[in-house]
Amino acid sequence: ITPESAEKLTEMMIGVIERGAPAARVEGYTLAGKTGTAQIPVEGGYSEDETIASFVGFGPAEDPAFVILVKLDRPDPKISQWASYSAAPTFARVAKRLLDYYHIPPDELRLGGLAAASE
Repeated sequence: ITPESAEKLTEMMIGVIERGAPAARVEGYTLAGKTGTAQIPVEGGYSEDETIASFVGFGPAEDPAFVILVKLDRPDPKISQWASYSAAPTFARVAKRLLDYYHIPPDELRLGGLAAASE
């Protein structure tokens, strides 16, 4: 894809975390991601009660060091069948571990004035 398309897609995926799946956030970092919730096929249609919840994302958004895919087959309905509540928190926990593992400083330290200017 073109660099312009990649930039636009990244902006949209940042918006998913900021507005649609806040459970995927890691404080101090700009991450990008997308939820997915699919009903499981059953004979004659799709299950009303069972889903596959997924969340794919990367970070830091402006210079990615990692990509994560979380896929939960039939997530616990007591938590939620929706990916924004079931898979997104797992993404955040793994992302935090990777940010620490790779010693990636928070946006404020990495980007300096750029992070504040873009908000």
